[in-house]
Amino acid sequence: MKLVYETTFEEDRCKICKDIEKKQRKYTKLQSDIYRWQREGNRSATIERAERDIMDVESVIQGLEQQHYQRVHETL
Repeated sequence: MKLVYETTFEEDRCKICKDIEKKQRKYTKLQSDIYRWQREGNRSATIERAERDIMDVESVIQGLEQQHYQRVHETL
């Protein structure tokens, strides 16, 4: 068994921050896809599905941001 004499902290983003970043990248990609599909035309069903996906991603991002806010202010 090893004894730990000191703890070293590494600066890194928390899991929630990483999840938020992933969702924001997905949101950005969906937006760019929609713009591209609008320029191409004749893709209304695909655009509608992507818009629903964007709304889902927005709600997930908001939930994650609330969790992060609560976690940060709990520890203070």
